[in-house]
Amino acid sequence: MSIQLSIECGIVCSKYNVCVLRLRDVELRTIHLLNFLKHVKNGKLRELDVSSNVNLGVEGVGVLGAIVSHCEVQKVGMQECNLTAEGIMAFKDKVGNAKIKKIDVSYNGNLGIVGVGVLGSTVLQCEVKKIAMLNCNLTAEALEAFRKNVGNSKIELLNIRFNKVGELGDEGLSTISEILHHCQLTKLWMEGCELNCDKLQKFKELIAGTGVEFLY
Repeated sequence: MSIQLSIECGIVCSKYNVCVLRLRDVELRTIHLLNFLKHVKNGKLRELDVSSNVNLGVEGVGVLGAIVSHCEVQKVGMQECNLTAEGIMAFKDKVGNAKIKKIDVSYNGNLGIVGVGVLGSTVLQCEVKKIAMLNCNLTAEALEAFRKNVGNSKIELLNIRFNKVGELGDEGLSTISEILHHCQLTKLWMEGCELNCDKLQKFKELIAGTGVEFLY
């Protein structure tokens, strides 16, 4: 994306009341997002997807948070953006108390324990209802950090498909079940998580009676 195009994008979103903006794989950088924020003025977006832009950096992800807050974005897509813990922290700091319905950080494998924990804090802070973390190299420790920080947020959907949950042991499965109970999950999607029959049965026992829609 050229600098001029990022300016024009902001102007168009403001002038024509654009609701959905998808800027996937367009080599976004901080300067583009700053230009957009400057020129979007009072534009409001229902959905903003910046997936597959790997050079946003910490500052760029922070500016994205400012855009989400300013434009009252309800659905945020950040798949495959090379996100780090520092980036998620910057997003959380800049997004403030914006109310977000869905955050998708799938295919970011370098969030680590701290990053997933900060994501949990962001869910609590912004009252996020749907969270997608597909193929994020989740560990038992990362899930525990998420659990501690998410508190008793009411979450409709937790999508952790294609994380090797089957390798996390009883601790990881127990933590997921605690998140389910505390956050009153409506839907839990865990396809491709490599659960063998024994672990699947144990997990089903942990979540029995919750009424959750469990896909595996």
